[in-house]
Parts: sequence; C-alpha cells; structure tokens
Amino acid sequence: MIYLRVNAILIVIISFVVVPIQLISTFILGILFSTFLGVVLIPTFSLIWTVCFFGPLIGLSFLFEKATYLRPIIGLIGLPFLILGVIYTAMIPSMGEWESRFIKIYTCQYFPYSWHLSRLYLADSLIKYTDGFDPLMRIINEDLKNSYRSKMSNKHLSDFFVKLKYSVEKF
Repeated sequence: MIYLRVNAILIVIISFVVVPIQLISTFILGILFSTFLGVVLIPTFSLIWTVCFFGPLIGLSFLFEKATYLRPIIGLIGLPFLILGVIYTAMIPSMGEWESRFIKIYTCQYFPYSWHLSRLYLADSLIKYTDGFDPLMRIINEDLKNSYRSKMSNKHLSDFFVKLKYSVEKF
C-alpha cells in the first residue's frame, strides 16, 4: 500500500538526522531516569506519547477503516503525527521495556493500520472481520520473515512479532 511505502521512506529520511541526536538524548535521559527523577519522568513521557501521538494515530486509523472516501485526506493528516511519533519514540530511552518501544514504533510505522495493530495486540478477536486485518497480517508476516533473515537479528523484535502472530492464531 502506498501509505506504508511513504511512511517507510519518511522514516529512513528522518533517521539520518534523528539517530545522531538519539544517542545523545538517550544517554542524557538514561542518566536522569536512573536517578530519582525517573519516577516523575516516566509517567510524564508516557502521558505525552498517549495524548500527542498514540491517540491521534489510533483515531485517524479508526477513521481510515470506517470512512473509506476520506482515506487520502486521513493519510495526509496522519503523516506529521507518525513522523513526530517516531522521532519522539527514538529520543526516549526504552529502560528495558522493549515491547512497549516496539508497539510505539510500529504504531507509527504501520499507520494507517495502527488501530488494527492495537486491537491485535489486545487480542481482540473481532479485528479479523475488518478491512485492514488482511493487509496488516501480510505486513506482519513479511516483517517477521525479514527479522529472521536479518544478519543483525534482534531477539526482542523477533519475540514481539512471534507474540503478535500467536495472538492471531488464538482466534
């Protein structure tokens, strides 16, 4: 789908700028998280993610599913949210919560199927009756194959995709 290709291209383009800055921000915020400020910062960063990025992406994705005639407009409106969401997720250290980080990254990367991904992650069996379920499963299967083929395979990422695949098989 064209939206996913545009998302992937934009993410690659911004990664040239974000990755060097990410190293510095992750180091500094990691030090702050390890001190007593982590108790205050973790809920604050989660609230910012939920209100500014997760909510709009899920809402726009839901509209993408329901209002088929508005899909081109919704795709354009979602681009700034997904770009800023990827940047925000990259700048915040994961603090060992890899699954949470992957959900944030893939919520942005799989837009306009973010709503489907969230329902799949929550093991909602009704998701298989929606229009976006089959395209999302093709994408997840492709990403799972690529994560196994990759020479720099990330165990956390492979486990994440296997968990998603298992939640589908339970249906």
